Amino acid sequence: MTQTEDLYRLEQLDTSIEQDGAALAAAREKLGDRRGLEAAAAKLEAAKLDLAERRAKHRAAEAGVDDITAKIDADEQKLYSGSLFNPKELNSLQREVALEKERRDEMENAALEIIDGVEAAEKAVDEMTAGRAQLEKDWQAEQVRLTAETERLTRTLDTLRKDREKAAARIDKAALDLYERIRKQKKPAVSRVEQGICQSCRIQPPVSSLQRARAGQAATCGCGRILYVS
Repeated sequence: MTQTEDLYRLEQLDTSIEQDGAALAAAREKLGDRRGLEAAAAKLEAAKLDLAERRAKHRAAEAGVDDITAKIDADEQKLYSGSLFNPKELNSLQREVALEKERRDEMENAALEIIDGVEAAEKAVDEMTAGRAQLEKDWQAEQVRLTAETERLTRTLDTLRKDREKAAARIDKAALDLYERIRKQKKPAVSRVEQGICQSCRIQPPVSSLQRARAGQAATCGCGRILYVS
């Protein structure tokens, strides 16, 4: 292989190392990350708390209806027992019973509205519970996949780094130093030439640079990249 072929191969290896290294870092970051599960669990707990509060409110509403019904029953029993003879007292108790019944109707309507909310909250809790279970299942499967992926990428990177060492060892120091300097500033550091055009800047390099590149020497384009003519 010529010097530029070795440099082009080195560029390919470095690009693969960077890409696989980034993929490995991303996989490791996700591995063991339970933040999504914790957020779902927190939402579920909030929904359960809301349901409990609605149920408590409904029990209180029903208890209120029971209390006022008991009061109505007692007042009506008194009203029809014949124990009251004073017309004024009878009229007053009749008005009170009528008001109590109106109040009971209002309380029963309110209790019905509350139970509607309870049923909606129960449905939400059921759905979130199922969703949380599915999320956990998906997370477990993802952890298995990520574990296998990190192992694969670790092996691949180890091979790539060894290949890079071998490739770099074939390149003379001056050309390797030039490549390293360029790559710190721009990527790719080595650009293919097709039909006389640099594929990075899309401009025709100087003729002298093309001649040197064709000879396998480390020549640069006007854009500063090392030219590779296949």
